[in-house]
Amino acid sequence: GMDMSPARFLFLGDYVDRGPHSVELVAYLFCLKILHPDRVFLLRGNHEFPAQNGERDYDPCFLQNCEELFPKKSAFTLWNQFNEAFDWMPLAAKIDDKIFCCHGGIPRI
Repeated sequence: GMDMSPARFLFLGDYVDRGPHSVELVAYLFCLKILHPDRVFLLRGNHEFPAQNGERDYDPCFLQNCEELFPKKSAFTLWNQFNEAFDWMPLAAKIDDKIFCCHGGIPRI
């Protein structure tokens, strides 16, 4: 597990809209961040914007993932709450003052 590695982990975004388990993946990554706040870092990709992850062109989109797991009203509330959490995520990071890191996608806003 994470306790066995001295490494720090930087995730570059696009955690959703990549298949049927987006809700589980984001919940897992948020748990890792809570358990290891100084070792796990999550950047916001273009799919962590509601205009992108609510777009039904992606099959399934993140909103559809939520609707498959929860009753419709609860699913929409949960989807909004995830997107509110995404609003707090940084768009970029710097490693050792040398390496600039960001997700390469451009959101639909």
